[in-house]
Amino acid sequence: FYLPATWQEEVANVYSDNALLQSRGNAGTHDIRLGSETLKALKSAEEGEVLVPRFDKSALNGRGDQVPKHRWTPVATPCDVVVLEGWMVGFKAEENS
Repeated sequence: FYLPATWQEEVANVYSDNALLQSRGNAGTHDIRLGSETLKALKSAEEGEVLVPRFDKSALNGRGDQVPKHRWTPVATPCDVVVLEGWMVGFKAEENS
């Protein structure tokens, strides 16, 4: 659930002094709302279809970008299992020292 490239660019500009926010992957470079909404929809017990966002890591010379919504992957619900790979899941910032 990475931010679209234009949003990521804005984050990088606003926090230009933070090397961790200059590219995707670290906390602060994800669309939390989109991730939460997608996971809630996939968790639904009702029959339907959920569009799962896709991200093209090869776009923009490797900086990556979210693919257009019409190319997202349709998934039928209810789902038996949803696997979320996320090495930053549960990440919490440390207090400034």
